[in-house]
Amino acid sequence: MERRGLQMIAPVRAGYGPSSPCPPHANIYDVAADDILQLLAELGVQSCPVVAICDDFKLALHAAQRKPGVVSAIIGAAPTMPLKTPEQFDRLTKFVRFIQMNATYAPRTLPYVSLLFFHLARRLGSRRFLETMMGSCAADVRAIRNPTTGKPMEASTEIVLTEHFMAHHAWSLEIIQFAKPWASLLLDCRTPITVITGVDDPFSPIATVREYCKLKPAIKLTEVADAGQTLVYTHHDLVLDAVEAALATG
Repeated sequence: MERRGLQMIAPVRAGYGPSSPCPPHANIYDVAADDILQLLAELGVQSCPVVAICDDFKLALHAAQRKPGVVSAIIGAAPTMPLKTPEQFDRLTKFVRFIQMNATYAPRTLPYVSLLFFHLARRLGSRRFLETMMGSCAADVRAIRNPTTGKPMEASTEIVLTEHFMAHHAWSLEIIQFAKPWASLLLDCRTPITVITGVDDPFSPIATVREYCKLKPAIKLTEVADAGQTLVYTHHDLVLDAVEAALATG
């Protein structure tokens, strides 16, 4: 994503790519938020909007709470919402429900389950793996198969999975923390929030997004027809427009 006058900082969290692993027994969300805040301080950034994709929405909220004022706005691009009701859980795809159940009721087994899952992803290859994961959303499959958007998505998997590296342990730690109740983190957040979501997103069902926007009317919601989890690639102009708006008001 490029636009004149904008600079993007993309940190690689503990346990991903070349980063050091998360310290034993530490809360991986605390570590990630503190690392991001420290990086911004080192770069001399006093405040800035944060673009959060998928599950990183919780991390953005966590960072905003941890040091108020540094995160000037949160732009959720296809963000995953917290699960508070049985109906919200039932809307998830079978795979996501399986992972959530393991993280909630058998967290010690999740690293082993994720190890098998990552081995499968390595065997399938990046593109086929993405197609398999997002096969329930036609818009996402088209985005993966389109070279303009598909190649950057394939390249981005290098911080998660390569021939000699798998981030299954860090991923498991994050999912275990993500599965814990965190609706209050969203509903009590005082940082301005913009949500841009695809109506066909299989990981963050639109009905759940609408429920939270109703509970928190301050959220600025943009619904994108015929779009899913890959929205940040296929509709990046909407994301950049939201970033520019946040910078103009912040």
